Amino acid sequence: MEPAGPESGDRRRTAVGGWPLQVGRTASMQVTEEKTDYTYVLEAAVMAREQVTVPAGTFDAYHIHFEQKALIGPPFKASSRIWYAPELGVPVKRKRLRSTIEAGNPGFELVDYTPAGEA
Repeated sequence: MEPAGPESGDRRRTAVGGWPLQVGRTASMQVTEEKTDYTYVLEAAVMAREQVTVPAGTFDAYHIHFEQKALIGPPFKASSRIWYAPELGVPVKRKRLRSTIEAGNPGFELVDYTPAGEA
């Protein structure tokens, strides 16, 4: 999840809430895919700050729960959890909990990284 802002890539976002992350905080944004004009609502809740271990190592991460629901386009609902490591600035783990469509990746874990300045 990146900070809400004006245009970003091929998605237009309208956000309520957002960063900085802290446990208990929630945010909601409406996203429209420019290529398809599909529009959905994405709601996020920061559940906890915890240690998460993935193949790339152990990181202090925010555990964030996401719910997604279509507003315009094919009907769908999905939920997932990510673990966002502030020290890296990226999610290190994602797990899809449920989805009414079978598109996309069911999850990932960071397998390797090189700290800035060590490349």
